[in-house]
Amino acid sequence: MFGAPQIAAILLLLQRGLEEIYSANNTKRLLAEGAREVGAQYYPVVATTHLGWIASLFLLVSPNAGII
Repeated sequence: MFGAPQIAAILLLLQRGLEEIYSANNTKRLLAEGAREVGAQYYPVVATTHLGWIASLFLLVSPNAGII
């Protein structure tokens, strides 16, 4: 069953996907201009943790719970 919390989690996931596209474009542009990426090895950990947090919002919050 879906409720407002699940819809909010889906919207948050959509926003996160758009941020990823924007970030990838910026990274490509900056690297082409001579920038150097630092700390890239931590990205998978941060991304996985964030995705897990969004999944927990989707799965563990009651559909009847308020979001405000």
